[in-house]
Amino acid sequence: MKNNTLQLEEGRLAKTPIRHAKNLFIVTAIKTAVLGAIPGGVDIEKTYQLLDLYIQECEALQSLEKIQALQYSMILDFCQQAGETKIPAGISREVYTCMNFIRTHTNESISVNDVADSIQKSTSYTMKKFKTELGFTIGAFITRCKLEEAKMLLTYSTKSLAEISSYLCFSSQPHFQSLFKKQYHMTPLEYRKKSGVMDTIRL
Repeated sequence: MKNNTLQLEEGRLAKTPIRHAKNLFIVTAIKTAVLGAIPGGVDIEKTYQLLDLYIQECEALQSLEKIQALQYSMILDFCQQAGETKIPAGISREVYTCMNFIRTHTNESISVNDVADSIQKSTSYTMKKFKTELGFTIGAFITRCKLEEAKMLLTYSTKSLAEISSYLCFSSQPHFQSLFKKQYHMTPLEYRKKSGVMDTIRL
């Protein structure tokens, strides 16, 4: 990581070196968070909060050296967050494994049976243990994780609502929009407009 430098000559993402470096930082941050931190066990909401903070900090910088230094710190922070992740008190390793399985399969049409298979237990045993320890059902947690992923896609991608709904395996776009509004008290498009990060990336 210390020897790595921003490859500003390849794959131009903007017209100026500074904007290119910031866009590259954002892409790296998203991949680190989604492909590293969340599968590593870091809480989804905490991961997205850190992601937003790092992107905001990057946007305020005006030198390549400072952007490079922040990128190093950001990757290291996410690695440490994952490394320090422990099974929360009151949650068994089986349920924690189920939670991580769901978090890393949000773009698949997973069922309770799939979750039970991930710990090699029966469906009834898994459902009861999950509900007892967490207070909500496996289905509710699957929906929550898919909606959190939808927030990330709305913020950091140009995918349409139909594409996001299809990618996350919701039964239909209207169903996705209804669940999103019920959870976050705004429509997906209202959320995308509020976040506004993609407008910055395209500059």
